[in-house]
Amino acid sequence: MPIIVVNLKEGRTLDQKRAMVEGITKVMTETVNVPKTSVRIIINEMQNEHFAIAGTLVCDDPSKQLKKD
Repeated sequence: MPIIVVNLKEGRTLDQKRAMVEGITKVMTETVNVPKTSVRIIINEMQNEHFAIAGTLVCDDPSKQLKKD
C-alpha cells in the first residue's frame, strides 16, 4: 500500500486539496498498478511561522506568502 506524504504551506482551499488527492490517487493507480483503495495520502499543512525561505520566516516576508486568487 503506497503512503504519500504531502507538505504544503497553509492557504489551499478544501476543493484544491480534494482535487490534489484525487489526482495523486489516479497517478498512483496508473503508474504503480495499485488499487485506488490502497492509496493513502497524508497532508501536512504548515503555518507561515513554521516555514522559512533563505533564513527568513515566511510570516515576516509577505512576498513569500501564498498568493490567494
